[in-house]
Amino acid sequence: MNKRPASGDQRPRTAVLHQWVGMGDLVWHAPYIRRIAETSRDGQVSVIASPTTFARELIGHEPCVREIIDFDRHPRREEGRRGRHRGTLGLWRMGRELRDYGFDRIILLTNHTNRSIVAVAAGI
Repeated sequence: MNKRPASGDQRPRTAVLHQWVGMGDLVWHAPYIRRIAETSRDGQVSVIASPTTFARELIGHEPCVREIIDFDRHPRREEGRRGRHRGTLGLWRMGRELRDYGFDRIILLTNHTNRSIVAVAAGI
């Protein structure tokens, strides 16, 4: 699954998991995401972030961002539903969803060690 592009870029295809749910946290981490992208295939990363961060609107346009992947752990209260990536099984589910992307590495911007479940389930 981890196919190298025709360009021969040997840098890893990278996912960045941003665990926080606020817009300010995402903006604060943007410089780190840019730096990680510099060491990633084609100078881009895929950002995994909560929809509550408005990542598509805030950083989705940046050249260093290949795509935004929803990390649905904590939906907005008014949605009245449980996030599909909530809890241990939800983290496992998120990892399984990431398998098809063929990531070579994942950077976990988090202070929760259980987010490593995502990496294990994704086969990264």
